Amino acid sequence: MLRQSEILTGEIMEVRRTRTVLEILHEHHADISSLCETGSCGACVVGYEGGEIDHQDFCLSKTELATLFTPCVSRLNSRIATVLV
Repeated sequence: MLRQSEILTGEIMEVRRTRTVLEILHEHHADISSLCETGSCGACVVGYEGGEIDHQDFCLSKTELATLFTPCVSRLNSRIATVLV
């Protein structure tokens, strides 16, 4: 099943379940740092609006999970989410 993510440019990208959101953002030249890529360090944290995220990180608080996610390990559970890079 495909998921889509929209970045600030308005570009819509497909994110297959076998890929991470971070990989797709990097392919589209989004300037996002990443270090551990295990959801532990928080270097790649970005904001989001709408959509449903399957948070799989270990660095965000419950409050932060409402507006932030780690694209290195977290997955989209909804067809579309707006990623704020």
